[in-house]
Amino acid sequence: GRPIANNISTAAAIAPLASLPNLEVLDLSRNNLEGSDEAFELFARMPALRVLYLQHNPIQKVEYYRRRLVSRCVQLTYLDDTPVESAERVGAAAWREGGMKAEQDARRRFNEDKRNKAKAQTRRIAAERAARRAAANLGSDDSGRRVLSETAMAAVPGALVLDEGWETALEGKEG
Repeated sequence: GRPIANNISTAAAIAPLASLPNLEVLDLSRNNLEGSDEAFELFARMPALRVLYLQHNPIQKVEYYRRRLVSRCVQLTYLDDTPVESAERVGAAAWREGGMKAEQDARRRFNEDKRNKAKAQTRRIAAERAARRAAANLGSDDSGRRVLSETAMAAVPGALVLDEGWETALEGKEG
């Protein structure tokens, strides 16, 4: 394999980096960085950190390595060779607060919300298309106003078609 880069092994060795408020990309791959609590805490104190490379370091072998970093480094968009997706971020934050069950519940809710938003978007698009089709089918009533035919109204999702009883009530007449 490739040689060790700088042989950095402790959080103390990289602690000065936490004082750089605009540090966004940090590549510490191929070192000897141990997975101490101090190391995880140090990365969490880097407010602008977006990309972190720690490949080929002992820290990667720490249990829940990725969850620990994603849950603590709120700006992180890329860790090692993998992007940090929204579902992972939501899950990691829940894991940090309540463990694996909380993570599973949070991910399930996240995916349900995502599906519901997609369905709502599909319905909005269908309604817009139906409204455009209906607008193309406008006709004139006896007064010359442009109105939708009953067939066009029926094609518009959620459109209310008034029966004779409603028409009479709206005109103020009693049936």
